[in-house]
Amino acid sequence: MHFFSAVIKLIRWKNLLMLFISQFFLKYFLFTEFPIQGRLNTFQFSLLTLATIFIASGGYIINDIFDIECDRINKPQQRFIPKFVSKKAAYRFYALFSFLGICCGSALSYFVNKPYYSFIFVGISLLLYLYSAYFQKKILIGNFIISILVAANLLLLVFFETENYFQSLQGLRYAYSLALFTFLLNFMREMVKDIEDINGDYNAGMKTLPILLGTKRTLKIIGFLGAVSLYFFIRFVIEIDTSVLWKKCVFVCLIVLPFLYFLFRISLSKKKEEFHKLSTLLKIILGLGLFYILLISF
Repeated sequence: MHFFSAVIKLIRWKNLLMLFISQFFLKYFLFTEFPIQGRLNTFQFSLLTLATIFIASGGYIINDIFDIECDRINKPQQRFIPKFVSKKAAYRFYALFSFLGICCGSALSYFVNKPYYSFIFVGISLLLYLYSAYFQKKILIGNFIISILVAANLLLLVFFETENYFQSLQGLRYAYSLALFTFLLNFMREMVKDIEDINGDYNAGMKTLPILLGTKRTLKIIGFLGAVSLYFFIRFVIEIDTSVLWKKCVFVCLIVLPFLYFLFRISLSKKKEEFHKLSTLLKIILGLGLFYILLISF
């Protein structure tokens, strides 16, 4: 594998593409359809997406740097540091991407006449570092932080686009619902990944939920969160989604049914490979949620 290819995989380009698509769909489809008067022009929106992508890239790199020992056991075939990218080079890329992200975010804050908003991007970058260095080793705290940051990708756009983000507008209700779905699904996914990576995490001295409580109890907690998520899915279809009936049926088929399958399989899974597939399934469901944004805009 070439050095450049390793760096591209190191920053999880597929996840970055998902971040961009989610913000793009919200601004140019959802907000346009309902409509929500946005403050960002195309150039300013580009700065927001670049800030998000650069800071996320740095976050992925610093996480892999701190996870070198864990990944020797958990993901021996997917280790890029130090096999293809040296630790020193990885730190340089982390610093570069984080710096570029903060610069783009600061420039955006200046253009919208809110220079103090730049601290948001500094804070997110710092939180990603603290997550990798410290919080991911703590029970539930790391899972909560990373899930909040993933959902914040959507909330950042709302925050910068609207003057009053507490308005009771349909487009904002969709955006907040999607952010909640993103948080809940990612929170469960982090727990599933903790079960999948239990051996490497234990050897690295981490205190994840499966290590402290055991796999069975962790699965019960995931099941409880799944029931809570299912409640919000149903409430979304009944109370929030004003789409025609066939679009609501599509939501049920795209999101609810695969999620019910996840809840069924999670109680039966025992092997590392099975938990990996379930983690991937939750990621697919998140992607289908983005597709639904596109659907309800037409």
